[in-house]
Amino acid sequence: MWVSVRVVGLSISRDEATRTPEIIEAFSAEFVGGVMARVIFAARPREKAAGLTRLSGDTAMTATAPSLRPLWRQLTWWTVAFPIVMIVAIIRHDTFLLNWIHVLSGALWTGADLFMGFILGPALRMMDMRARTALIAYFVPRTLLYFPMVSLTAGTTGWFLADWFGFTTSASPMYHLTVISLVPVAVMTVMGLGFLLPNSLRIWSELRRREPNRERIVRINGINIWLAGIQGLLQIAIILVMAKFVS
Repeated sequence: MWVSVRVVGLSISRDEATRTPEIIEAFSAEFVGGVMARVIFAARPREKAAGLTRLSGDTAMTATAPSLRPLWRQLTWWTVAFPIVMIVAIIRHDTFLLNWIHVLSGALWTGADLFMGFILGPALRMMDMRARTALIAYFVPRTLLYFPMVSLTAGTTGWFLADWFGFTTSASPMYHLTVISLVPVAVMTVMGLGFLLPNSLRIWSELRRREPNRERIVRINGINIWLAGIQGLLQIAIILVMAKFVS
């Protein structure tokens, strides 16, 4: 299997890179189940070191060093549109628009949690420490705004929809289902704002250190992966309740 290594116009295979003495290798990629993870290798010729970042020991993160970019440039600013649309829908009392943004934000929230817990998590465990840290450095800053925006939008719009449809009154036949669905929503909100977000901020703070503690970064991120998986399962339970609402 061939792996493209982008370095000063040079394209080589993984085997060639490991055998060629002119290349100083610092691989940050993994093969998971026979499928190549799309991670750029950090490699450079000895004679053409100018302009390239040198990786040295355990203190180097990656050749592209995504964690060194300003945080504001890595945030998913487009997710701010979700609460804006929600506010517009509430002010206009637009049931269609509110339901649309509720379903969209809920789908993105559930999908991201399931991806983290059951796809990204197992993949990270198969990577070496340097590869894990490089991927975490790219991934975590992009979740700092994403998860709060989609989760708070999904939960808030869900409450307003339930109220508009009369499900929050004790006389409604859907009242007990509404109360039941609020329990996992409250648990997930506490998990997200009380654990996931602070842990992500701790990871970002550690990544900014001159010599980041890789073991600490991986350990904290592992906790977030487990919490995301639990949230994904809770969201599946909520989807079952939502299916009952429309059946």
